[in-house]
Amino acid sequence: MQRFEGPEQDLLFSSVEDYLKYVDDGMPDARAEIVGREMNGKIAQARIFTLIQHGNQSLGFLSVQSYQKNVYTRRQVDLLKEIGRQAAIAITNARLYVAQREALKRAQESEQLKNHFLMTASHELRTPLTAIQGYLELLGEFSEVLDEESKARFIANARRACEELVLLLGNVMDASRLDQDMVALKLGPVNVLQSVQLIVEILEPIISREQRELELAVDENVYVWVDDLRLRQILLNLVGNALKYTPAGTRIEVKASEVSFTELEKRLADTRRRSMLYEGNYALIEICDWGPGVAPPDQARLFTKFMRLDDAINSVQRGAGLGLYLCLQLTEAMSGQIWLESSGIPGEGSTFCVALPLYRE
Repeated sequence: MQRFEGPEQDLLFSSVEDYLKYVDDGMPDARAEIVGREMNGKIAQARIFTLIQHGNQSLGFLSVQSYQKNVYTRRQVDLLKEIGRQAAIAITNARLYVAQREALKRAQESEQLKNHFLMTASHELRTPLTAIQGYLELLGEFSEVLDEESKARFIANARRACEELVLLLGNVMDASRLDQDMVALKLGPVNVLQSVQLIVEILEPIISREQRELELAVDENVYVWVDDLRLRQILLNLVGNALKYTPAGTRIEVKASEVSFTELEKRLADTRRRSMLYEGNYALIEICDWGPGVAPPDQARLFTKFMRLDDAINSVQRGAGLGLYLCLQLTEAMSGQIWLESSGIPGEGSTFCVALPLYRE
């Protein structure tokens, strides 16, 4: 019988296999290596094994071997044990260091995201507030000399700046509520065309100022089963982004039509969320622009919180990086799907698609 001295006092094993069963069945690589050595050459006549163990956790084991019988002394066994203890300390310290380094990296990234959010959100808040303040000051100082048309225009612009401010604050508040599953939805039948027209009215000053051609191809008979306010919030974010991130004068189109479950499955063939669909008919809303587009590798990142692509961060347009994240969460909360289709080629633009459950009377 060969003598295989174990890591604990007075433990001897008659074979390598017996020792490995004793140590840990979860070390297939080590087992294959040792058994392989016995099969591919000389058979070791003496081995010493010791566990590399920290507390109750086995990290591995060490072994030394000789092709001569009975060459190892108790002092050598104790020495290998001490090497195993020191190895366990070194491995544990290395793991702790890696874990702390990763935790520090995540904390730094979180701090950067927070600082970026505070910077962009404060800028976004300041922009509509400045517009509101400016129009109110003009009305206060020059009310006597302004004609009624100018007064009405100033008031309308101030009101729309208020609506923009409310949207931004709503995005921030809703993103927080969504994280805590606290958003309440009031589902009911909603006419898509009416919702789109309301959004166009809100954005009309920007459309006129930038001389945009906004085409509507929305079937007036398309109804969806959603929360009316949340649908308008989604549309305002998407159409607003189309205006914000495409050059002035670029055409924009909003389309809506009915699609079957099968048609939508084909359209969503390359997305990871198609399994969330239920078998029924949908209304497909598409917001199309002919701007620079979004490269395919960047498209999935767009719908994450506080995310702005490098081109957007370096542009004159500001944003808190919450709009598309909020659109995704609200759409899925209403049993719908949202995705982006874009080649990333400038001039071919982007199409943001929103599929929502169809309502029929």
